[in-house]
Amino acid sequence: MIALNDAGFQTTDSGDGVSKAEDIENEDALPWAHVSIRVHPEDMIEEADRLSEWMRKWAEHDDRFVDCQIEATYFPRVDLGIIVVSDARGIYAAYSDRSD
Repeated sequence: MIALNDAGFQTTDSGDGVSKAEDIENEDALPWAHVSIRVHPEDMIEEADRLSEWMRKWAEHDDRFVDCQIEATYFPRVDLGIIVVSDARGIYAAYSDRSD
């Protein structure tokens, strides 16, 4: 998160996908590494693209987000944009074990 903040992103939440085992078991925490970033709604696409490029460069030093998923969500009632970048390998693993 510090590196993302240093790059000009406004991080708001993160998780490593493993340290909150009880919360993960209760589905109160995500079972994969992720970081949430607050953005102005009008900047969501540009910031998601900038984040994608930043993550490509970061992956040269940190393999947790080599295969990442980036989601941008708009909350119109409060005029808020949130971008979440997740380690896609953790998402694949979390859903491949489910029988539902």
